[in-house]
Order: sequence, then C-alpha cells, then structure tokens
Amino acid sequence: MPKSPRKIVQENVIIETRQLLKIGRSHYISVPKEFLEAHNLKAGDWLPIAANHILKIIPMSESRKMLEIIDEPIEKETQTENTS
Repeated sequence: MPKSPRKIVQENVIIETRQLLKIGRSHYISVPKEFLEAHNLKAGDWLPIAANHILKIIPMSESRKMLEIIDEPIEKETQTENTS
C-alpha cells in the first residue's frame, strides 16, 4: 500500500499510513517527526507502549500516569453466598 496523504484531524492529531519494516528478526515502524519534536524524543529513548487491538505509543509525561495505575494494588472483591 503506498503512503497515504497526511491527514490532520485535530490539533496535534495526525493520521497517515506507515509501513511496517522487517530488519533481521525484528519489525519496526517509524514515528512522525512532529511526535518526536512535541515530546522531545531522540534515538535511544525508551517509549512505553500499550497494546491490545490498538497499539499506542505513550509519551513519558502520560506514561507516568499509566505506570501509577499499573502499580496500584488490585482489590479483589469477595463474594459471600447467602445460605438461607
């Protein structure tokens, strides 16, 4: 599929097609320059990701909030059965 024209749907929201590249055994996708500049990212920086049916690259400012959620203990609800 050829590269689609860039579409800006909201301020700072860019939608375009990126090609998945295979180098060795790994797969890569490039990140838009505007994203890198907006989040002051450079080669070698670590980027948290969240993935299920959608892959989201998370800027470090947002990832701190995500990591706080992940680190919160999960409270298990206990159910008691009424035997009357």
